[in-house]
Amino acid sequence: TSLTNKHVTIIGAGPSSLFLANILLQQDPTVNIQILEKKTRDGTADDGAFGFGIGSRHEITLAQIPGMWEQLKEVSAPTKLGKVNLIRRNDLCDKLRSRLEDKFSARCNILYETKCVGIEFEQSIVSLENGSKISYDLLVGADGVNSMVRAAIKKDDAEYYEEHYVRPMFWKAMKLPDQNGNVDPGTFRMISGGGFSEGAMIPRYPEGHTILVFWDHLDLQNPKGVRDEKDLLNAFMKGLHAKKPFFQRLISFGRKKTD
Repeated sequence: TSLTNKHVTIIGAGPSSLFLANILLQQDPTVNIQILEKKTRDGTADDGAFGFGIGSRHEITLAQIPGMWEQLKEVSAPTKLGKVNLIRRNDLCDKLRSRLEDKFSARCNILYETKCVGIEFEQSIVSLENGSKISYDLLVGADGVNSMVRAAIKKDDAEYYEEHYVRPMFWKAMKLPDQNGNVDPGTFRMISGGGFSEGAMIPRYPEGHTILVFWDHLDLQNPKGVRDEKDLLNAFMKGLHAKKPFFQRLISFGRKKTD
């Protein structure tokens, strides 16, 4: 479908939508794009809590945007998992967004703290929380796991079927600053046990690591048996199957629930 002189509206300003906007704008000099994001420009602490793995397949994909791969490598943490680097979601978004603002500001507008509350598909109109409406030629839903776009499609089309692959659970991310040489900067270790259903210790840019853990007890602020920081440290050590303690400092990002 040709997008010549078309208006594209994208719901969500995450990595996928910012990447798509870059591709569409560089391919067609007549297309105009508006991105709607309910969060602030800086997002939340959770958005930077842990990193995405970017490897050889991503390098091929990102090659479509000149110079982007090299820019992302500068703000990512190398790992011992071959050619895989870890980059924070916020840093990934910053690089993709900066290119949009530098090269396509006349044809791309990103509206933050702008919540979409309804879609009229037959009229091609998006309704916003502030009462205004936006018309579109093409609508793209890139608004995450709990997508309101998919919910609107389901409401409008009784035959629409949606599958969920994320089971209900809580997760907690802990920032692990540099441990005075006790932890190799590129170390990536899986976590199993210690009250956690799964997790990992992953490298973090520019230094240190992040511990990301999940648990299934939805009525608990922490995994079963964890009452204070000492218990949490012990749980991490059990999950990592470490022979001796090596954590000196931890900074909590808090917990979050998945649906």
